[in-house]
Amino acid sequence: MKKITERSERTRALLIKHYQTYPKLQTEDIFKYLFQSAFGCEHLVADEDTVLAYIRREYEAVPKTDAPLIEPLDGEYCRVHLSCLNDGLKPETLARLFCLSSKKEPNGKADLEQKLLVARELVESGEIPLDRTHFDAMLEAWRKNGYPAVRHSETFRSAYRPAYRVIMNCVVLPHEKETEKRTDEQRISTTNRGKRKSHDL
Repeated sequence: MKKITERSERTRALLIKHYQTYPKLQTEDIFKYLFQSAFGCEHLVADEDTVLAYIRREYEAVPKTDAPLIEPLDGEYCRVHLSCLNDGLKPETLARLFCLSSKKEPNGKADLEQKLLVARELVESGEIPLDRTHFDAMLEAWRKNGYPAVRHSETFRSAYRPAYRVIMNCVVLPHEKETEKRTDEQRISTTNRGKRKSHDL
């Protein structure tokens, strides 16, 4: 029971943060966030070459943004925004990480339904100010259809132009740490070169 409560509190906190980050989100954007939290990217993965081609094509249209490069989901996954490619991440690496993250989630449906209960409570309380009747109607239709993958709403796409891939935390975080290590090493190297030049003067 304690674990369920802890998970619910995490879901609650992350959904509130998600709304604060994207205040124009709609009901389907909540569904998409929770679907990806429960199922990851299993519904999207093709072969690695196709994944790479889509990443390169989409990256060409990515606007410059101040959004976080890595955005946590509610579970074992996160959204890695294509803007990471501006910071040195190679498209080939992102494609590989995406394919490595593809797996079936046997408990995905139960996990999703638990998260949806929390989302509905937040809508009902007004903490996420979506229309409750509309939310319930969409939820019931989604449930009857077996919880298929959801697209972002037109409002969300127009306001935020999302461009990301869903990656498992266990493959993203080691890469992120390695990137930070290389950045620190480059910063130290640059500082040392500057000190040597000053000394030579």
